[in-house]
Amino acid sequence: MGMRGLALVILGFVVGAAVFLLAEPGTDGSSTATSIDLPVNAAPGASTAADGHAHSHGGTGVGNAVLDGSTPCEKAGAAGGEGSTGNGGSAHGHRGFFAWTAMDRASRDAMTQQLATAHQVTLEMPTVANAEAAGYRLTTGYIPCIGAHYINAKYLGGFDPTHPAMLLYDGSAPDSRIVGLSYAQMSGDEAPEGFTGPNDLWHQHNLNGGLCLKNGVVVGGESTNPEDCKARGGIKVALDSLWMMHAWVADGWPSAWGIFSAEHPDLGGVPGDINAEPGATTSAAANR
Repeated sequence: MGMRGLALVILGFVVGAAVFLLAEPGTDGSSTATSIDLPVNAAPGASTAADGHAHSHGGTGVGNAVLDGSTPCEKAGAAGGEGSTGNGGSAHGHRGFFAWTAMDRASRDAMTQQLATAHQVTLEMPTVANAEAAGYRLTTGYIPCIGAHYINAKYLGGFDPTHPAMLLYDGSAPDSRIVGLSYAQMSGDEAPEGFTGPNDLWHQHNLNGGLCLKNGVVVGGESTNPEDCKARGGIKVALDSLWMMHAWVADGWPSAWGIFSAEHPDLGGVPGDINAEPGATTSAAANR
């Protein structure tokens, strides 16, 4: 996209509050585990499709993360993947387990060190208040399956485990707790190099013409059609150069779908409230 569009996107990330917005957060807190889980491979009974992703069959899986509708993420109704429309259109790639490609010892050791560095970030930024004090700003409120996103645009220039461009929380109150990290980078047509090895899953937001932006603020997801976007006073912008990926390295929040999984099975509730029963309507969700 052009420089004007890119500037609008970055401005939107810095000042924005998306259509997902949703000011009434939930705060369930995190456990006090002292270590992070290593990546989880595809579940027993899963097969690998032509797209390289693992698909679970039957009642097998890891913990409660079987793709049978039982996970908090699935119950939230936040559809994932291409063409999805749930909760604003969370197009973060494949939902569920992903196939893990084995690495040699040197690569695994390098990735382990990077993950330890990333985990340290979660210890330094345990709450939204910490994130805001460090220059991160809200770009989306709490969205089931992926959390609330806080961004610091100065870290979009390259991959650095010590400086993720986005921090993910279980709500948008000052005491909301960190659940993971999201690295983001302007990388053109190809996904950037991130964590050592081939297993970090990068995604983009350029389906269906991209996101809907109004004065630099995101007011609609990829699923928003051009007519609805225009009605909101926005324009569709494909983020062709921007790539993002998640790293679930926060204590108490290992993802049973994989440490780099596109979505997190335990992040449920409703937009704005991680603790709400699926199907409930919060005052924040009612104002979408």
